[in-house]
Amino acid sequence: LSPDEIAVGVMALFLSGTYSFNMLIANTWRPGLSTLLAPTFWLTSDPEIFVRIGLVANAVIAGIGAMWLARLGQRLTRLSGPGLVVTAIAVSVMPASLSASSFVWAEPLITLSFLASTWYVLRCYDDVTIGTCIAAIGWSLVGFTAHGRMLPFVVLVTGAVAAAALTKQRWKLSLSAVCFALSGAILSAWYANFVFDAVWEVRTNDHTAGSVLSRLRRPVPVLQTALGQLWYLMVSTATLFGLGVYVLVRSATGHRRGVPKRADTVVLLVLTLPMLVMSIVFTSDRGRSDFFVYGRYNDAIVAPIIIVAAAWLVLESRSALSRTWWWLVGGMSLLTLELGLLVNQLRGEALAAGSEIPMISGLQPLAGPGGSIDVIPATAAGLAISALLFWISRMHARPQQLLAAAATTTLITAGVMAHRAFAPWLDGES
Repeated sequence: LSPDEIAVGVMALFLSGTYSFNMLIANTWRPGLSTLLAPTFWLTSDPEIFVRIGLVANAVIAGIGAMWLARLGQRLTRLSGPGLVVTAIAVSVMPASLSASSFVWAEPLITLSFLASTWYVLRCYDDVTIGTCIAAIGWSLVGFTAHGRMLPFVVLVTGAVAAAALTKQRWKLSLSAVCFALSGAILSAWYANFVFDAVWEVRTNDHTAGSVLSRLRRPVPVLQTALGQLWYLMVSTATLFGLGVYVLVRSATGHRRGVPKRADTVVLLVLTLPMLVMSIVFTSDRGRSDFFVYGRYNDAIVAPIIIVAAAWLVLESRSALSRTWWWLVGGMSLLTLELGLLVNQLRGEALAAGSEIPMISGLQPLAGPGGSIDVIPATAAGLAISALLFWISRMHARPQQLLAAAATTTLITAGVMAHRAFAPWLDGES
């Protein structure tokens, strides 16, 4: 079990009212998922059954998240019908996404809350109503109750919803949205502290806002971590992250017409990019090697960017100007290669010595014994898959079928390799 899973179980046990267990001195975890799983202890006191039910629950939550991703994809891309469903499923079973539901922790719930809240925020810019405002902010509060890192997301969502109301001259609705968010955040914080006081004897301060902000006083480690986490995102998504950001930025700056709409891309970037920065600051200047390329926090929120990139490959790559296409391929490849060389120089030996694989699960298929990651071979593998996808999308008149076949083969292979790398960790052998 990971420390997160132990905390989830202990909090669920307390919330069920059946028994109380003291976590003594440890980092704190928020009780969102534990609240959902607490009724399990009304039915059984067997911790193994609790874990199995928790895994099933997280798988179901992840499946619901895939449905919300499809809804977002319908708005952000020109994909439709079976193509949209298949693409959403493919993104949802990439190694990083699949691994998130392999533990009894809050990551699938966080992903679901991010996707649902983002969808409702976009809806607010179509027709801002009290219902869409409450839904957008409510889902963000679910994420905050599940993990403290989502507090900035509550602020971002509230600001976006309030701005949407103000553009329609609905001052009272804007003020009501802010009051609802403030009340919800206070209630969530009170609920979490109630559980903390009951379960923890002494809380450490690694996960507090003050400890995160204090890292901003050391800009060099923050910049180095930014390079490491960007490398992780480029390699683990076979450069689709970079492609998706390129499409969104061009749309947001008015250099690209059609779907996604400019307003949608601006909102999506405003909700996503600060959360990526939060992950960088939170994990900078930490001891473990995997913090340098930490992927867990970012994996939970980049799915909309990935589905935008996948849609570009399927629908637009072949019709893009030759010069633009080559600039994209070359730029993504060169950026990933440069990042790989820098990461290898800065932390190559430490990553090769071993890492906490669940925290960088996008690299899981490439992990060696003890969670070791060889940066240069991993970079080469990501670039090879990227080159294959770009080539198929450009060189074939009907690339959809070949892309689907290539993606299916890659995902199955990655899943098998990830399981082989992960099994010793789960079995307590590494």
